[in-house]
Amino acid sequence: MTFELFGLFFNGFLSATLLPGTSEVLFLYLLSNDLSPWLGLMFVSTGNIGGAVLSFYMGFGARTLVSKKSATPVKHYVWLDRFGPVVLFWSWVPIIGDPLVIAAGAMKMPVLPALVWISVGKIFRYLLIASPFLMA
Repeated sequence: MTFELFGLFFNGFLSATLLPGTSEVLFLYLLSNDLSPWLGLMFVSTGNIGGAVLSFYMGFGARTLVSKKSATPVKHYVWLDRFGPVVLFWSWVPIIGDPLVIAAGAMKMPVLPALVWISVGKIFRYLLIASPFLMA
């Protein structure tokens, strides 16, 4: 079981970066093979949040890259500027989530509110996935 949990953590971590990943598929597979839903939720969420933190800090460096290459505002910047850290709840959504976190880092958004909303969103997603197993 230890290797599965490490794999779940690592897969969750990579899935929260710009690298393509399918942490939901592995999480569901392990849940269907009798993994404790709460234990799995803890490992995959922690890994996914850790990957988002890495992406957030990568955004600090991306700020100069984006400002040099683009004169028009990026959509993610507009959302974050308009609504603030609460937009990071949606960081779990495929395709838009990772660039959203990077944009928040590039805007040098306060770390604590950003981390709270990223965590809430990512835990919410995995709770939805695990909910049938939690109720069984």
